[in-house]
Amino acid sequence: YDAWTWRAGLNWRPSEDHLIYGMVSRGFKSGGFQDTPGDAVDAADGFDPEYATQYEIGQKSAFFGGALIWNNTAYVMKYTDLQTRRTLPDLSIVTDNAGKATIKGFESQLAWRPFAGARLTAGYAYTDATFDEFEPEPGLDYAGNRLSRTPKHKLVLSPSYTVDMPDGSDLRLAVDYHYESRIFDDNSNTGPEQRAPTHFVDARVVFTDPTDRWSVSLWGKNLTNELTRTFQAVFLGANFGAYNPPRTVGISLNYTY
Repeated sequence: YDAWTWRAGLNWRPSEDHLIYGMVSRGFKSGGFQDTPGDAVDAADGFDPEYATQYEIGQKSAFFGGALIWNNTAYVMKYTDLQTRRTLPDLSIVTDNAGKATIKGFESQLAWRPFAGARLTAGYAYTDATFDEFEPEPGLDYAGNRLSRTPKHKLVLSPSYTVDMPDGSDLRLAVDYHYESRIFDDNSNTGPEQRAPTHFVDARVVFTDPTDRWSVSLWGKNLTNELTRTFQAVFLGANFGAYNPPRTVGISLNYTY
């Protein structure tokens, strides 16, 4: 398959620290054949290329001499023949083409240094991703359903603080918080193929020597011991799933030579 793709945009700088832009682009993903066909029929049944047209407007700004960076983007993406994957009862995975789909959303990113040694980075994304036309099987209509594995809300907060020692070494303390709203593992949006909202908290303390050649870090991942599925599929009428690692702590030593 082949296709022409293009992008056009305009930038405007009302001042040195602010940028406003608009963009329209056309994307393309080639068609192909199934990766893991369950039988000869699936192997011979290819899928078509997908096309996407995206409209985007955004703003990038710096405040207080660069101590605060704030970027925002709003977009609408129109898909034709969107490629979407699904797991069959025999655990084979096939790619289908949805007729049409629309993904629209908003993203905001913030980086702030409120005072010496302190830093906060934050990101938020809102995504409204739905099928406009999709009939995976005769008599089965998924129009209006949400795309699988696409949360409506995502939030990341990462505060940190670095202490400068008198001998030139430093001690950094950091925490990461990740939130995802409910997602569906299947485009049908029904049954147990959905995951509840998740809240993950990681933290670390990092000591770096004055020469910056070695460092030691004490870290913890999934400190709240959150439990959620990372994969799910139906096989012979039973629901199978894989889960994320539990709370994990450790020590890492890094040396540059």
